Amino acid sequence: MSIKNSGFLFVHVPKTGGTSFRRSLETTVMAEQLFFDYGVSSPDTSDFIKKTIYKDNDYIGFFNVFTEKTSYLIGHNVSRYYPLFNPNHVYTILRDPVQQVVSNFEHFKRHHHYNGDIIDFLSKKNIHNLQRKTLGNILVPSMGGIGTTESHAFFLESFQKKTGLNFQTIVANSNPYKVGSSYELDQQTIKQIEICNQEDIRLYRYAQKLSEYQYKLLDDDFGFVNGGYSIVNNNINGWAFRASLDEAIDVMININDETIATVKSNNYRPGLKERNAPRKGYVGFHYPIKNKDINSLNIKCLVSRTQQPLLPFI
Repeated sequence: MSIKNSGFLFVHVPKTGGTSFRRSLETTVMAEQLFFDYGVSSPDTSDFIKKTIYKDNDYIGFFNVFTEKTSYLIGHNVSRYYPLFNPNHVYTILRDPVQQVVSNFEHFKRHHHYNGDIIDFLSKKNIHNLQRKTLGNILVPSMGGIGTTESHAFFLESFQKKTGLNFQTIVANSNPYKVGSSYELDQQTIKQIEICNQEDIRLYRYAQKLSEYQYKLLDDDFGFVNGGYSIVNNNINGWAFRASLDEAIDVMININDETIATVKSNNYRPGLKERNAPRKGYVGFHYPIKNKDINSLNIKCLVSRTQQPLLPFI
C-alpha cells in the first residue's frame, strides 16, 4: 500500500550508496519535485534552497512550495528539516562502518587529493561516527525506512512499494579501482577504525535488525510498527505506532518466553509529539517489573498482531 504524502526526506549519509539512490530517483521523478541540500557551496544544492534556507532562513516558505506536489528532499545537510516531516516519510541508508570509513578515505584521495594513509585519516575526528552525525536529531526507530548498503536491493524494493514509484536502478559515485564487493583490510586497521566509530557500529547493528523486520512485514496486512523500549529502574518504558493507523498498538510483554501482560501504547510522549508522531504523541506504553533480579530475565516487547519484536533503544 502506498503512503499518501506530500513529501519525503532522504538523509544521504556519505559513502553508503546514497548517490546511486538519488540517480535512480531522477529516472522517474520530475526535476521540479526534487530538492537537494549538500551545503551552500555545493553545485548540487538546489538554487531554491540556497535562497530560501541559506539566504532567507525561511523553512516554512520552503516547505509551502515543497509540498505543492509530492516532492523529495535529499542531501547530507537535511536532518535539520526533520521537524517538517511525518517521521514515517524519512529514509536513509547506512553501511558497515569499517567499509564506510575506508570508502570515504578512498573518496578523499580521488576527489580531494588527500595524500595521507588510512591511519592519518582516522586522526580527523570529524569523520568519526559520521553516520550518526549525519542523522543528527532524527529519531531512528520512527523512520519510515532504513536500509543498508549491503542489502541495497531490499531497501529499493521497500521504498518503491511505499511510495508507488517504479524507477531504474543506477550505480553512481562508486570506486572504479575497488576489487570485489568490499575492501580488504588487516586486523589492526579494522580494530583502529572500530575504536573510532563505536557509535556507528551500534547504529549499524541496530539498523540491520530494523531493516530486516521492515522488509519481512512489507506485504503484511498490518505492516511494520515503529517503536522500541528501554528498561530503567525495573520499569519497561517504550512507544509504538503505525503511521497509517490512529489506534493504539497492543504490545505483549514477554519475560523468559512467557507472555505476562499486554499493554496499549496510549500514554503521552511529548518528545514524540514534537516529532510529528500520530495520535498527537499518545503512543507510549509502560510496564513495571516486580522481579528485582532484572539482569536474569529475558525481556521482549512484541507487537501482538504480528509478533514483530520491538528493539531496545540504542
